[in-house]
Amino acid sequence: MNEQMVTSGVLDSEAPAQAQSLVAGPITAYLERQDKVVNEAVLDWMMAAFKRKVLRQLMTTKATRKGHDSNTMYSGPCAVKAWHQYHGSEGEPVKARAVLKWLLGDTVELDVVGIAQLAGVQLVDNNRDLFVTSDGDKVQVHPDGRVEVYEQWGYTVHYNFECKSCDTFTFDSWLAKGGPDDTWGYLTQASVEIAAWREAGYDVNSTCFVAVSTGSRQGSIAEWIIPYDQSLVDHWHDRRRLARAAERPLVPFQAEMETEFVKGKVLDVDTAFVFGEPKPRLDKNGKVHG
Repeated sequence: MNEQMVTSGVLDSEAPAQAQSLVAGPITAYLERQDKVVNEAVLDWMMAAFKRKVLRQLMTTKATRKGHDSNTMYSGPCAVKAWHQYHGSEGEPVKARAVLKWLLGDTVELDVVGIAQLAGVQLVDNNRDLFVTSDGDKVQVHPDGRVEVYEQWGYTVHYNFECKSCDTFTFDSWLAKGGPDDTWGYLTQASVEIAAWREAGYDVNSTCFVAVSTGSRQGSIAEWIIPYDQSLVDHWHDRRRLARAAERPLVPFQAEMETEFVKGKVLDVDTAFVFGEPKPRLDKNGKVHG
């Protein structure tokens, strides 16, 4: 992981609080309060948002993805995968476990947004329709929200907001590394969302990234502030261009030489020594047998 990609600011619910926390800290403090009151406005929003998520995940016919653009489609490092998605290549049928996993993940993230609002965080514009212009086309981008922080000297700082539920291994790995890396395209996704906020007229320079563990550490929450990275956005545009080409992009690695299997005949020198000088093998009696 690029050590410059993620700044400090982590807050784990099972660890002492760090300097400033925009979302995870207020959520933890709110959940431990004994004087919670009913907030009908936030509850109504949560119910409506949950209904939209269930409709989208379970009750809406999935149209073909051929010709479809989205932020996450190009956030991953593989242009070949994006090419197949864009061109509508036939894939494996979606498994029930995957659908349930997506729905549960959406529900966890919805809970985080709702509880943050109950805790007094100015977290707005959940899943707002935004766009990034690429080669003259407008690509849809739907961030989890925008955090507004009112500074004492009179202006508002805007943060892109991204929430991810994850297993314990991933959660602990992010804690150890100081935040997420771009293995699954999360850093790229965050920077493209910032680019979309900027196109919409907002001065956004960082992402407030919140992770919630759903594994054995279920309920643990952590937060990192991730700065904008223009190079990640540039690579995103590059993958989109490759995915829209008529020809499938080349796989970005060289083919590995395979071992030639030979039995019952004399090996030529090139085949025998292609992976280095062979070493003798000994049987249980200490005799060379290969």
